[in-house]
Amino acid sequence: MDMDTQNIMTQLIDYRAGTLPAAQVSEVEKQLATSEKWQTILAELDLLDDLMEQTPIVQPSTNSRQRFEQLLAAEQQSIPIVNLNQSKKTFTFSINQLLQVAATIALLIMGVGIGTQFKNNQSQQMEIAALKSEMLGQKKLLALSLLQQTSASDRIKGVNISLKETRMDDQILYALIDRMNLDKNINVQLKAIEGLVQFGEHKIVITALIKALTKQKSPEVQIMIMEALVTLKVKDAYPQFQKILRDKETIDAVKNSAASGLEILL
Repeated sequence: MDMDTQNIMTQLIDYRAGTLPAAQVSEVEKQLATSEKWQTILAELDLLDDLMEQTPIVQPSTNSRQRFEQLLAAEQQSIPIVNLNQSKKTFTFSINQLLQVAATIALLIMGVGIGTQFKNNQSQQMEIAALKSEMLGQKKLLALSLLQQTSASDRIKGVNISLKETRMDDQILYALIDRMNLDKNINVQLKAIEGLVQFGEHKIVITALIKALTKQKSPEVQIMIMEALVTLKVKDAYPQFQKILRDKETIDAVKNSAASGLEILL
């Protein structure tokens, strides 16, 4: 993937996530209206998202499958091995490398899928499941890497990718909890809370939200956490809501949110 393609892909990811600087939005939309290359790359990104949700059952040829495995192996060798056992580890591998792998997978599946006859048998389902699993793994690595970047917009992109996860993953959860608790950008914190609500049926999320409410001083973050706890119907948060109401230093907006939450949780 050349530098120009990487740059276009990066801008389009920002554009689709709603994190592209306003000054660049009009230029991107102009390119999308006139440039076939920009339109093609956007279509590839859309396809990658669609494949996360629903992967068609196709009959790939032997040559296509072998070519896929060779290209995927070559791409994976270029990505450093990362220890993912520690939730707070900083990820230092190249985001562009991950995007390149994901785009390669999407393009290959597009090439295999077009013009083939759909059939339903166990062998084909296993092959498609393996491809989908590989794509989900790359998507997870990309999300974790973005969540550790110095740019707030990159971290928001990481949360946005996490929001599309349909499976519970401890590493994603801990990364989102870190962003909620430690990020210096309020927008990233709020977005992380939104992401955690998606996994609210898990005890680790409930515990983290209640604990964060006892420590957060930002009114915006406090209100967002309380709204999350109310949405998840966490009655264990009731004592903390009462504590906020009794605290003389709590501003009215936060107290009002706590009072409303208490009424719902009763």
